[in-house]
Amino acid sequence: MTARPADQPIRKILAELQDSLSRRLRALTRAASPATVHAARIAARRLRVALRALKHQLDPSSRKRYLRALRQVSRDLEPLREADAREIGVNRLLGRRVMAGHTQSPLLAAVIAAQREGARQDLHRLMQTPAWKRRLARLDGYAGEPSLASAMEAPRRVIRDILARRRRLLRRALRRIGVKPRKLHRLRLRIKDMRYLDENFGGLLKASPDPELERLRQLQNRLGEFHDNWRLRKWLRSQDECQPIAKHLRDIINLRQKRLLKRIARLAKGWRADQPALSR
Repeated sequence: MTARPADQPIRKILAELQDSLSRRLRALTRAASPATVHAARIAARRLRVALRALKHQLDPSSRKRYLRALRQVSRDLEPLREADAREIGVNRLLGRRVMAGHTQSPLLAAVIAAQREGARQDLHRLMQTPAWKRRLARLDGYAGEPSLASAMEAPRRVIRDILARRRRLLRRALRRIGVKPRKLHRLRLRIKDMRYLDENFGGLLKASPDPELERLRQLQNRLGEFHDNWRLRKWLRSQDECQPIAKHLRDIINLRQKRLLKRIARLAKGWRADQPALSR
């Protein structure tokens, strides 16, 4: 199907997102470092967000196949991503002067490093399999499919409506953010999706307001830190062989979480307060 002129901006953005993912997956195949894992996961998430947002404009069958393959890639990367986050979090805590002389610090660091290396080797073995290579080839193929269900006469209006709706939903979610980790994690994912949509498609509407994106980025980062701390605290609770240092670290994390919740509440309030001014 030949793209009509009105379709081309949307098609171009989707093609660029797939190209970005393909490049990052090739870099990951060469070396599975924290940076390459993080970059590949972000590229996959950006593309998934775009495909979900355009569900009424895309052919349902090709869209579902595309999303299914992207979800599988994200699941493949998740164990190593978790191990990376755990290692970074524990090393940051062990770097504190008060923890440096703890007798169990080397033991805990060794456990973390061994788990991270195990996750890296598992991913490396997976990436050598024919199934992984077929998955990457399928992703490239899906990007070339004529997935637009029908030609859009006004793609800018479609994107404007999508962004406006997402902004309303996010504003509603930020009224009562609560303190439950799972709810805060869902809020973080919603913020991330809003940011990615804005960054992916905002150029079609003239650039989005910088203050809004910057505040969203700060809020997402603080929520991400809160989530990583929560997962790390759960993991520390399960480390029976080094409970004294694990308990000490959990106490530090608990204090951090309280400070983060206050910071998150201030950022959420500030973003909501900015919305009337930004929308005029």
